[in-house]
Amino acid sequence: ITRLGIGQNSSSFYDQELPYLENLLIKSIIKQKKYITKWLILIDVNTPKYVSEKLKKLIPHDILYICPLDPLLAGSIMPNISMILKDMGVKNNDKIITIRVDADDMLSNNYVSSVIDTICTNNLINTYNEISVNAINGIFFYPIRKKLVRVSKKDYSIQALYSIFGKDFHSVHDYPHGKIGKEVLNKGGHYCELDDQDFWIRTIRQHSVTRFGKKLNLFDARFELIKNFIKKILYKFL
Repeated sequence: ITRLGIGQNSSSFYDQELPYLENLLIKSIIKQKKYITKWLILIDVNTPKYVSEKLKKLIPHDILYICPLDPLLAGSIMPNISMILKDMGVKNNDKIITIRVDADDMLSNNYVSSVIDTICTNNLINTYNEISVNAINGIFFYPIRKKLVRVSKKDYSIQALYSIFGKDFHSVHDYPHGKIGKEVLNKGGHYCELDDQDFWIRTIRQHSVTRFGKKLNLFDARFELIKNFIKKILYKFL
């Protein structure tokens, strides 16, 4: 599941963001396509038409599922994932793994298979109704300076959740970000972590645009860089 520009209709935003999606995430998804049933991309209802047309051109049609969302009408930037999955043909008692990844990030080529292997080992899927899989290790990419910095981030944005479809089903977006493992454990589920490989790349840009047109200026970007550097240095103490 990937959110792309919810609350955005500016061409300048998409012209800035699409190169990351095209050159990083899409390529990493296609390389592990055989493990992926559908790639659900949530876009704003007012997204320029050329954006969705480009997605259809770049992403294999058999896995692509584009869902337009009107955040003002829905009152939320996240729709009901269960309803969308039902529209996609998911049936009750189907075993589902949902994965969250941002549009400007990238998954390692073995990420999805590693998540599946982890869930299927030791008979976990026959023991637990929900399993949270966390990929702690990854890389921050600073494109302005062309720097790669290896980091460890517990409960980060790259998350996977196994759940059985039905009235008690949860997608990866149904739990608070950064607390998904704890929430799953509290409900009697299982939490596990992938090994020490680098499973994701997070791009940290000098200039970025968040939802509803708010811009991240140079000072804010530098503050984020310093904050993340301090967190990296002090990680083992936090």
